[in-house]
Amino acid sequence: SSKAMFYAWSYSLPEDPARLSITVLGQNLDTVWQQRYVLPYKNASLYLYDCRVTDDGRAFLLGENYTGKVGPVIDENKIEYFVLSAVPEDENMIIYDINPQGYALRGLHIDPVPGNAMAGAAFYQEPGKEVHLGIYAFYIPSAGGKMEQGLVPIDKEGYQAAYAYSGGDGILNTNRHRFESYQVRSVRVTSDGSLIAIAEQDYFSQTEGVNEFNDILAIRLRPGLERLQWMIRLPKRQSQGFSDSPLSPFSFKEIRKGEKLYFLFNDLASHHAQAGGSRTLGC
Repeated sequence: SSKAMFYAWSYSLPEDPARLSITVLGQNLDTVWQQRYVLPYKNASLYLYDCRVTDDGRAFLLGENYTGKVGPVIDENKIEYFVLSAVPEDENMIIYDINPQGYALRGLHIDPVPGNAMAGAAFYQEPGKEVHLGIYAFYIPSAGGKMEQGLVPIDKEGYQAAYAYSGGDGILNTNRHRFESYQVRSVRVTSDGSLIAIAEQDYFSQTEGVNEFNDILAIRLRPGLERLQWMIRLPKRQSQGFSDSPLSPFSFKEIRKGEKLYFLFNDLASHHAQAGGSRTLGC
């Protein structure tokens, strides 16, 4: 986006309504607009994941509201996910409900896309379960448009078939091949209206005390967000001890060139086909 946004959450008492202030800045860091809001959620039950802004200055917040009793145990059936949209000179925010009926969401992410629109994706599953059942995607068009959303199931066989190489899930990947623990890292919409979501398996082993950043999953949905066009899973294995620096050295860089995607990352040498070997794949 050509603009930047900041939000401040004025937290008072837990039972009080949440109060936010939003500031949108231009390319020269000049203030384009700012506004204060009172949200229909209590401070204690609100959680904000992320914020994004479009080129025309619309501000978006991704969050959840917990309707159950706040405590050490969370009932996933009582989590309400939403996207808030704010525009200049309007004291009321638009609330977009992103709750697929009967499912829990994992790895939620939103990104601005061409046409001053916003798109997002997450993986859905049964509440209390770990294995994903498929991908949930949504598209919020420019001001005044109606949100599109869709659930696309992905079964175990389809997930395994998306692996880019023969010979299984790679060395040292035992029990990491299940369709679980994926986080959406980026979302974009192509010129024909297809949606592409890039995800990474972000896995924590409690027994080993190790954080793992495993395979990259690239998914393309057809226009309308109701059908899978293609899916590719790229092998990757990165890990660090839980007690290591909280600033993880592991990540990957998504490089876009036309309709092609390339990924740059460091990997464990033992995860390659042979010592000093390499693997390349375009998608």
